[in-house]
Amino acid sequence: MAPVPLREGLARHLQLNEEEFALISEAMLPRTHKRKAIIQQAGESAQYIIYIREGLLRYYYLVNGEERTGQFFFEGGWLTDMDSILSGTPSQFYIDALEPCQLRMLHKDRLPALYAASPKLVELGQIMMQNAFRGSRYRTNTVLSMTPEEHYRYLLDNRPKVISRVPLFHIASYLGIKPESLSRIRKRILEEERGS
Repeated sequence: MAPVPLREGLARHLQLNEEEFALISEAMLPRTHKRKAIIQQAGESAQYIIYIREGLLRYYYLVNGEERTGQFFFEGGWLTDMDSILSGTPSQFYIDALEPCQLRMLHKDRLPALYAASPKLVELGQIMMQNAFRGSRYRTNTVLSMTPEEHYRYLLDNRPKVISRVPLFHIASYLGIKPESLSRIRKRILEEERGS
């Protein structure tokens, strides 16, 4: 749960020189949010690309008044509604803080000047779009190809931060099941582990 500075978060995608880093760093506003803070509302056009220095965000949407979690984002992660940013249409989802968060937020109106200033920043924008597409495809594939139990086992093996830091009712929402169904899955897995 150590903070991941912006420079380190950017370096995971692309190496920037000092001038390029200064350009993007100066354009990104620092923001602090308490747990349960709503960072973005559904129905409003997304305005920001969000970098998580510290904390945990999720995006969710409502289906018949019930929350459905789309994904969780941790330190060093980036989050936005890329479709809303690009098209200016209202976002379909909310973003909220599941833990106190330190964020850096880049307003979409700053993008043209950043892109004009450096080809590397254009490349960074392309990488972000590719990552957003991959994330969306991953989410679609897991929903279509995995049972909730298979998906939970995948989280256990590949995304331990979700298991250790996200409340169970949000994990159940992410898996598309009720909390009691998740409890049964967890019990079954625990019994398997004890039996082996």
